[in-house]
Parts: sequence; C-alpha cells; structure tokens
Amino acid sequence: MTDGRNNAGEFDNRVAEKILCAIYGEDLIGCRITPEVIAPIIQEALDANAKKEQTVNSLFVQVLEKIQLIATLPDRSQVRDYAHLASLLGERADAIQVITSETLKAWHKLNAPQGGGEQL
Repeated sequence: MTDGRNNAGEFDNRVAEKILCAIYGEDLIGCRITPEVIAPIIQEALDANAKKEQTVNSLFVQVLEKIQLIATLPDRSQVRDYAHLASLLGERADAIQVITSETLKAWHKLNAPQGGGEQL
C-alpha cells in the first residue's frame, strides 16, 4: 500500500479541514494538526468502503446472471412430458434457494465486523 500522505487527494484534504473546523472552529485556533495528516486516514476509509462496494456490486451481478439463466425457459426438445417439466422447475427452484442462501451468507460476511481493527 502506498503512503497516503503523498497521494491524499484534494477531496480528502477538504474533508479533513471540515472535520478540524467542526472540532476547533473555523479559525482552527488551538489546532496543532494539519488536514494533510488526517487526509490519509480519510482516504484509507474511503478505499476500504469502495472495495466493499465493488465486491457487493460484483456479487449482485453474479446473482442476477444466475437467476436470469435459471429463469430462461428450457428448449422444448429438452422437455419430454409434464412430469419432466415439473422436475426441471423443481431443480430450478432448488437452484434459486442455493443461490439466495449463498448470497445471504456472503452478504453477512461482508457486513460482519472485521477482527483485528476498528471498523468505521
């Protein structure tokens, strides 16, 4: 990981300054810390949140793709009779159950407090 002090963005610095102003007032009298020191902490939190959002978005797309595949009607040549169709639909319902269960497990894991560090 790179040193955040060297690449903290303008946004991070503005947020850091707003935080310091909220604590010390607009004139920052008594403040012995600069926004540039706080900005990397803000960037680290933003990066962690962005990574989590990316994971959730990827998971969401995978679930939609799987459900779309399951929701696609079977080709008529694959269905021998009504009993076979009922069996296929049952298998698909079971697959939806598995997909939603796995998705919920992943969701809970992503939202569980992380050990060994503070969570913002």
